Amino acid sequence: MSIMSLATKLVGDVTSQITKQVGLIQGIQEQVGSASSALSSAWYGPDADAFVADLKGRLLPAIVNLISSIGGFSLNIGKAMEVVQNADKASSSIVSDVVQGFGDIYKG
Repeated sequence: MSIMSLATKLVGDVTSQITKQVGLIQGIQEQVGSASSALSSAWYGPDADAFVADLKGRLLPAIVNLISSIGGFSLNIGKAMEVVQNADKASSSIVSDVVQGFGDIYKG
């Protein structure tokens, strides 16, 4: 296995783990949304209203930002890996051409 193949596999594994973490966070987001609805009907008063407002106004948007950031990070890792793979292919092609050129020179 070449170094590039190993790196590609490792990056793929990391990206997969990041995707799983996003799924877990989305599950938490759904639970918080459900809890805020349940709390609204079970807990009354100004403290309850303030707590639910904090859940909806601060926590849920922060979770959305976290999901977006992690998703963007994963996407950018994939793009960077694609650039590295393309550069590796291009450099391999150049090296192959140079080696073939020297081979042609020495064949006479």
